[in-house]
Amino acid sequence: VADSLAMSNLPFGVTGGGVVGQNNVNRDIPGIDFSKEGNYFVSFLVRRTGWGASDGAGEWFDLHLRNSDYNSIATVGISSTEEFETVHLGDTARTSGSQAATTNTLFMVAKIVTHATAPDEIYLKAYSESDPIDLSEPTGWTVVGGTENNDDTASKITIWAGSDDDGDGLYQLWFDELRIGTRWQDVVPDLLLYEGFDYGAGESLSGKSGGFGWAGAWSSQDHYAMTADGPLLGNLPFAPAGLCLKGHDLAKRDFVGIDFSKEGNYFIGFVVKRTGWGATDGGGEWFDFHLYNASGGHVASFGISSTEEFESLYLGDTVRTTGHPAATTNAMFMVAKIATHASDPDELYLKAYHENEIVDLSEPTNWTLVGGTETNSDLATEIRLVAGTDDDADGLYQLWFDELRIGTSWNAVLPAPTSIELMFERLP
Repeated sequence: VADSLAMSNLPFGVTGGGVVGQNNVNRDIPGIDFSKEGNYFVSFLVRRTGWGASDGAGEWFDLHLRNSDYNSIATVGISSTEEFETVHLGDTARTSGSQAATTNTLFMVAKIVTHATAPDEIYLKAYSESDPIDLSEPTGWTVVGGTENNDDTASKITIWAGSDDDGDGLYQLWFDELRIGTRWQDVVPDLLLYEGFDYGAGESLSGKSGGFGWAGAWSSQDHYAMTADGPLLGNLPFAPAGLCLKGHDLAKRDFVGIDFSKEGNYFIGFVVKRTGWGATDGGGEWFDFHLYNASGGHVASFGISSTEEFESLYLGDTVRTTGHPAATTNAMFMVAKIATHASDPDELYLKAYHENEIVDLSEPTNWTLVGGTETNSDLATEIRLVAGTDDDADGLYQLWFDELRIGTSWNAVLPAPTSIELMFERLP
């Protein structure tokens, strides 16, 4: 068990596998057929300890794709000279001058392009612990590997810790979150942010910093964390603890950000429940989820209006409303999709599920609300949750909020775990 190997803008698991110097581990995989046309991506976290110039140097590591006879077909890693290692197919080798001399965690992604007749290709992208990780396939690679005509099938993976050159037994390789997929998005975790509001009943939210993907703690007015029954919406479970905001309350927190100047798809999912509102209570109690930039400028919002409709979604000053009623004191699950564009207008969509509705397990084709479009090059770095006005001032209006997720796919923001990877392995 190791400390969380979180990397800049992506979360990772907290447990990993360790391989002592001169050791290796092997496992069969479904197979990559190098005789056919295809794109394959292999990603993993790696961290090395007990190595370096002060320790004699020379401690390397490799990840091998091997055939059934254990012959190496493709390899990526870190060389004994502390470079991102020679990436090779067959005996064709390449190295990079990019230094890998660190005891911190690295995130590495290899791309293998297989061809039926043309030479196969291999590329490597390596990220240090402070590098923001690309959420789509990059155009620049750390290493452009050699090419080789190959019609083998890779059916095994070997993780090799390399030599403990000075023989002191200190060299160790930590390895975690191994994925193989056919797209960049398959092997880069697509959940960017999470907050479960799992704090003690009655505690103030101010100063709390749970979850991941954030860039600071919550600041708030009088809202507090509560313990509520766990709502079950259709086919999805949710956690039992949540945040409660009273009327007029505001909670805000900085996060890793959404860049509206680039091409991207972002999904924001959460559970919301409102009590102490409605026609019998004076009406007018609304709520909004806001994205703001670092200067306090509004970028995008959505929620429930004071007329009990799923609220006008807007980017900039473009506003849309829907006639779909949101008049319920039961829990709802809401997902917003924001499609950002480099030059075209950005788009915003909202899907809302009532407590008795089955939640789609893949991105829907029909949305509760299609929001306005706006050309925007802002960087949204702050989230604000606003409970709205307690119109009759009786102090009864409360907003319950839980299970906040932001990701780059629909599946990333659903509480139920789903997987589109060809292979996923977290080492025990």
